[in-house]
Amino acid sequence: MDLLYRENDYFNEKDYYIFFYIPNKKYFISKVSLFNGYFRTNESLRYKCTSLLCCNFNEYIGVYVKYGSYLGMIVNCLPEYNCVGIIYAQGQKKVPHYWVNINDLKY
Repeated sequence: MDLLYRENDYFNEKDYYIFFYIPNKKYFISKVSLFNGYFRTNESLRYKCTSLLCCNFNEYIGVYVKYGSYLGMIVNCLPEYNCVGIIYAQGQKKVPHYWVNINDLKY
């Protein structure tokens, strides 16, 4: 993933973002809200967005990822559960669930 520290003007309240929290080495997905002149995450303790590594989730729609031995493409997100929706290249029979935690994937 190409995560960077971003300036406040990178964010908007319509899009989803992928954030990386360094102390526990975990990714999380969240929309953001403007509060006192700064954008903050809606999920996971309302962090100040400019203090976290992040990218816009739209950049990863259509990206292929590995989940175990399965190859699939990211098509959607479910931030409340920190999950992404994946369509698997092997078809939809005998493959893992559509929703997968973002921290379980390999990029």
